[in-house]
Amino acid sequence: MVVARVIVVAVLAALCGVYVLAGATAALLVFAVQCLYTLWSRRWWLLAAQALLVVWVSVGTGASVVILGFLAGSLLVTRLWSLVPGVVLGAAVIAYARSGDVLVTLDLTITTVLMTLIVPGLIRLVERVDELHATRLALAAAAVDEERLRIAAEIGDGLGRGLQTIVNGVRRALTEPADAAVGLGAVVE
Repeated sequence: MVVARVIVVAVLAALCGVYVLAGATAALLVFAVQCLYTLWSRRWWLLAAQALLVVWVSVGTGASVVILGFLAGSLLVTRLWSLVPGVVLGAAVIAYARSGDVLVTLDLTITTVLMTLIVPGLIRLVERVDELHATRLALAAAAVDEERLRIAAEIGDGLGRGLQTIVNGVRRALTEPADAAVGLGAVVE
């Protein structure tokens, strides 16, 4: 469980690190909010904070529009998934407004789409690992319960056979007092 979370944080750090190296240190805030959203809680206010941050980093600081892919990817795992094309289109419009070059715009749009697809994969990875961990715990508890029942059944069977042998010996001793020593000897053995 921990290893998967470390891998997710490392991938997100690498993706955000590109923006930090390019001079957009505000991308660290995007990274922090993305980690909270991916690893901790899918709260609406984290999504809203992420939206404000990626727009501010992209439009306000002039960082690459690809950072909008973090928001689009997070939206893909919510009921707001239908907003994703609008976010990607917004990235394309901003890229074209900045460069005026169709090829640069196409490159940045494709990269935004790729980022959009990576983020929900990381989110789903964390969800699946958490589900696997919960299932393992449930299976371990079920195995313990099954073993308890098996041991209880063995004890019950052993006690039942022993008590039945004692009862049979006592009955035989009461009905046939002459053979009582033989019957009691069988019980003792």
